[in-house]
Amino acid sequence: MNDKSKFFKAIAVAMSVAVAAVFGAGGNAGSIKWSISEGSTELEIGGINGRPGVIPDFDFDNENYAPWSGLKRTDDFDDLFELLNSISNAYILKIKSIKIDKTVTSIGKDAFYGFIELQSVKFIPNSVVVSIGESAFKGCERLEKITIPNSVTTIGNSAFKGCESLEKITIPNSVASIGDSAFWECSGLTEITNQSTTPQPIKNLVSNPWEIKLYVPEQSFAAYKAADGWRDFNIQAPTAIGKTAAAKQALTISFAGIRNGEINLNLKAGNYTAELYNVQGRLVSSVNINALNGLNATGIKTNNLSKGMFILNVKQAGASVLKQKIKI
Repeated sequence: MNDKSKFFKAIAVAMSVAVAAVFGAGGNAGSIKWSISEGSTELEIGGINGRPGVIPDFDFDNENYAPWSGLKRTDDFDDLFELLNSISNAYILKIKSIKIDKTVTSIGKDAFYGFIELQSVKFIPNSVVVSIGESAFKGCERLEKITIPNSVTTIGNSAFKGCESLEKITIPNSVASIGDSAFWECSGLTEITNQSTTPQPIKNLVSNPWEIKLYVPEQSFAAYKAADGWRDFNIQAPTAIGKTAAAKQALTISFAGIRNGEINLNLKAGNYTAELYNVQGRLVSSVNINALNGLNATGIKTNNLSKGMFILNVKQAGASVLKQKIKI
């Protein structure tokens, strides 16, 4: 987006002194569907017909806007009237919450860039979102609440840059990669809980690390004190808050989705047996897992299985610790 169009957009946003009612809207974008009920300020996104779906990349610079933004690109940005009309009527100025269904597996680049009225993002339990893309929530200046699912392994560059209203954020121990400036210019941020036992490589994570309290797992305190980037934070000695957060994450046993044709689980450290049955009760696959705390690949392959419902049963010392239906 060139400087002129950015300037016009700023004018349009400034002129939007009231948020209008949202008319019903919806549609498909690649493998996902989206909808906004009439009179609602919540955007709902999920896979088509209950199948896994990916929120695709969108790019303002290349004139490819997310359809749920409601922005209509004009061919000539010198036409100020058309641009102002497009922006002032866009859903981007009206959506206050987003609900992401458990069928969504990743969030693409620029997906919700500039949703300035957005206040909360809700993931349906048992989320299988693996990655949050570059600038996915950049500029969502009123975003106050988002719980990053413990299925996420990657947070992209500038993913939450400019989210000024975020005060606290928890990074699950499943996250292995955090992009540059992921929380840069989040001026309201006062506390980060990082549940990873190994400090992730970071660069310019926040603008003011020395002002932000960082809670980390007790056993990793020294590692964070020595890690580039992380040592600049106000790292807290292990406390009830830090221990509780780390312990809660470590004890979580849950289905973490299917990645690269393989079933993944969130497990605490220990030995397990994972069994997969079809709906007729026939054992399809069984594996033993020597698990570490957090995300574990099971070795159960799904590429050669027929599509449909299966029953996942995870046992420890002969007792079932997780049993649920999953869709392949």
